Amino acid sequence: MGKWFFGPRAISAVAITGVFLLGCIGFLYLAKPFLMPVVLAFLLSFVLRPVVRALNRLRLPQQVGAALVIAIFIGLGTLGVLLLKQPASAWLEKAPESLEMLRDKANDAARRLDAFIHLAHRYNPPAEDPATHANNLFDFRSLSVAGNVVSYTTSFLAGAFEMIVLLFFLLAAGDALLEKLVRVMPRVSDKEETLNLSQDMERTISTYLFTITLINTAVGLFVSIAMALLGMPNPLLWGTVAGLLNFIPYFGPFMMTMVLVLAGLSSFEDSTTRGLLPALVYLGLHAVETNVITPEILGRRLTLSPVAIFVSIMFWTWLWGVPGALLSVPLLMTFKIVCDHVKPLAPIGEFLNG
Repeated sequence: MGKWFFGPRAISAVAITGVFLLGCIGFLYLAKPFLMPVVLAFLLSFVLRPVVRALNRLRLPQQVGAALVIAIFIGLGTLGVLLLKQPASAWLEKAPESLEMLRDKANDAARRLDAFIHLAHRYNPPAEDPATHANNLFDFRSLSVAGNVVSYTTSFLAGAFEMIVLLFFLLAAGDALLEKLVRVMPRVSDKEETLNLSQDMERTISTYLFTITLINTAVGLFVSIAMALLGMPNPLLWGTVAGLLNFIPYFGPFMMTMVLVLAGLSSFEDSTTRGLLPALVYLGLHAVETNVITPEILGRRLTLSPVAIFVSIMFWTWLWGVPGALLSVPLLMTFKIVCDHVKPLAPIGEFLNG
């Protein structure tokens, strides 16, 4: 038994597997501009295909239904961008001033802390002036939010166009691609397993994406209402950002909290307590959504292991950046479905269960 586990053949198998996995990771990294629109198009096709089928049952041709669904999808996205363009631009223009204000507050806090330590321990203050030290610690001048946004515009538009074209072809083809895949399978059992895998993947992914989109939309709506009641400017902007970031578990809410801390302190400069209130209210709403609403709606079947989700987010963020973080959970769920249908991978699928 020991020879089987630690012999040359076992070591060779592990080495070959490791090299293969490293090659796959390298391919995913280098092929990011090509793969990302493809992956996104397939995931959206799972969500929109039932709508196209429903239109087809109403005697609307498959191609016409696909074009209509995509047109509505693009129209809603464009409308959202137009509604949020002005408040987002205004906030981006104000962001450097807000960062400067936060730096001044941080400098003041650092000076008070240094004075307190000096009084408590009765020793001479450091040679470096505390204000200068705080300036070095909290120098935000090098940040350029607007510049980073503009730098990604061209690649984003190109990838969006490729994704939309591929999505149209996938929706217009209907089940033709699946039928061809089933036909080329050599055995009847393979044909059945391929069909079951495809149907399970479409049903699970579409249910998850549709449900989580509704939940995040509700989160954005409640955050907008809460921000309006608190007197925050541009409450619709903060609700939209909260809904979008909620697609990224753990990291998204953390980023939203930091954004609301910045926005709250810059909006209510006269009161630090009032400036922190928007972030605290958001954390309360997020706690209710995470611990009560989402588990109740999604149920056990659509839940994944928190450890697996966290590792997946880290991996895909490292590999593809922010788009990878958004796609990490759907990709993990897709991988789990494949594991559940392939017997050698069944133990991995069990590990991924929530």
